[in-house]
Amino acid sequence: MDDLTSPGTPTGVRRSELKGLVLGPYTLETYFSSGGMSEIWRATHSSLVTGRFLVKVLPPQFRDSTVHIAALHREATLTRGLQAACDRTGDSYFPRVVDSGTTNGIAFFVMDEMHGSDLGSWLSEPAQADMTASAVVG
Repeated sequence: MDDLTSPGTPTGVRRSELKGLVLGPYTLETYFSSGGMSEIWRATHSSLVTGRFLVKVLPPQFRDSTVHIAALHREATLTRGLQAACDRTGDSYFPRVVDSGTTNGIAFFVMDEMHGSDLGSWLSEPAQADMTASAVVG
């Protein structure tokens, strides 16, 4: 899967070109997912022996775009805020953003890897769909 072209990337740009990329103390190990403006990679930290991280990076076609760089940093800030709100209530629905920055012109942020289903999957479950419909109608 690492050799597939990422959605929206120019012809010839392959995910495998990011494998092994070092961003600060993080090394991108395996491709995890992608969305409209970013890719997510599982990563290891150079000095931490435990813990798995997910690194969200801008793909090559967005790396020079100040709009996309600002959006990625804004997402990191918003995710930190949502996690702080969850911490106050004892919930853990959002990943903890542990680092962010730009290295060699590549904007990124780093999250703890979480396990579970994503919001779309959760909402597609019949019990959640009924509850969501009730909230919309109610």
